[in-house]
Amino acid sequence: MRKKQLPLSTYLLAGFPLMYINSCEEQRVINEVQKAASEASNSASTNFQFSFLVWRCTTGFVRLSATGDDDSIGNTTALNTAIEHLMTIQQDQPTIAMIMNPRKFMDNHVVTQAIKDAASHLRLVGSHLILVGPEVTIPPELEHDITFIDFPLPDKERLQGLLQEIVKYNLKKPVQAKLIETAAEAALGMTEIEAENAAALSLTETGTLDIALLQSEKEQAIRKSEVLEFVHTDETIDDVGDFDLLRDWISRRRTAFDAKAKKYGLPVPKGILVAGIPGTGKSLLSKAAANFLGIPLIKFNVGSIFKKYVGDSEASVRSALALVETISPVVLWIDEMDKSFSGITGQSSDSGVTKRVFQTILTWMQETDCRAFRIATVNNMEHLPPELYRAGRFDALFASDLPEMDGRKEIYEIHIRKRNRDPKKYNITKIAAASIGFTGAEIEYSVCEAMFTAYADGGREFTTDDILRAIKEIIPQSVADKDKIDRIRKFCEQKARPVSSRTAINKTATPKLKRVARTKAKK
Repeated sequence: MRKKQLPLSTYLLAGFPLMYINSCEEQRVINEVQKAASEASNSASTNFQFSFLVWRCTTGFVRLSATGDDDSIGNTTALNTAIEHLMTIQQDQPTIAMIMNPRKFMDNHVVTQAIKDAASHLRLVGSHLILVGPEVTIPPELEHDITFIDFPLPDKERLQGLLQEIVKYNLKKPVQAKLIETAAEAALGMTEIEAENAAALSLTETGTLDIALLQSEKEQAIRKSEVLEFVHTDETIDDVGDFDLLRDWISRRRTAFDAKAKKYGLPVPKGILVAGIPGTGKSLLSKAAANFLGIPLIKFNVGSIFKKYVGDSEASVRSALALVETISPVVLWIDEMDKSFSGITGQSSDSGVTKRVFQTILTWMQETDCRAFRIATVNNMEHLPPELYRAGRFDALFASDLPEMDGRKEIYEIHIRKRNRDPKKYNITKIAAASIGFTGAEIEYSVCEAMFTAYADGGREFTTDDILRAIKEIIPQSVADKDKIDRIRKFCEQKARPVSSRTAINKTATPKLKRVARTKAKK
């Protein structure tokens, strides 16, 4: 189980002078910092009370008052002069200063040095500086001076209370507690402001808490991160041809996410890594699996993680994974993982950022106990280090290969049926025999090309001959890039189990194992 970070009050008691809270919820951060400060004061051996300063570029420092009569501190609008003001704090004036949204100012070396100097001074006088913002923007000069503090999104209990207040204020009739609970579950993953706005929109539009509308608003909110994206699909598990072994494997885990499975003692399924030749149905499987398991599909856009400043990329991936934990159960789809982390086993030109991001993801995969079923797709496993696919990261490794005769027949039938035609009207055996070495994507393309040909010829129905002509015009990957495809197939044969009982991988792997066994027996 992943270890949770210690509470903020503990860091205050320990005297950490410089911290960063990654959040866009300014008021909620202020409230939680004040709460943590109160907890630290109550548990300390000496009786003291913190005072609070909040800096914004529009106001400079403002000293917060318990009575609401906040006082502005003059000549602190510029961030470097505001930080210089912190150097005047004495030991008998314990203070927590919060700097809101400093990202735009972190390129200034004067600001950077001022923060470093202030941290040294605040450590001596028992005070603290907390940077707050939605993006972590830490230049290298501060990398070893700052401590990152987890600030998770509102949990279900907090959202229930928030929604209860909104409903009570806006509706004359009470709403059932069960609806409030379901609405809070739908709002998981949103900030308090986003949840308030979504609830207000729902009440205005429908007169109640509409779960579908709340879910839609949450998807919009999460999409803003650019790292995670809800994916809606109509694909079913039956649309994935020649994946019978993997379909059976997933079927046995269909009910493993509910309370009964937990009571039975089943571990939460971690997920699968599917490797193999491009175009063999790996991405399609990811979409179909989410529908089959009955849980949302979230795509993890790894390429959007990499940022400018030291710590930004790692913070982005931590925030994204924390959000996944909040909104689980989900299927987390990491597509073409080898492209995002290609070359990680060699020399890197990005100061090790890619390796650190990769390690953050691996650690999360190993330690998290949330209900996030991971499906990582990989074209070439050779580009990734072996620690990715060692035991504990995924439940199983599967390899998708070029479909054999029966596999191609099944895939052709699926694509013809998806276009509202009866496969029985086509010579599927002849078509499959003509398409040796085709991937699933190339099979689909041949059907589409046959349809274009027939439609251009007076809008007639496409025929077996149209598909056969299309097949002749296609140069499959297995021919055009034979050496590369052969390397991928050989590597997958050694590392993963086949997705189909009919693939060449399945047929070539077994005899090799038997020959090894006979050789050992002779010794």
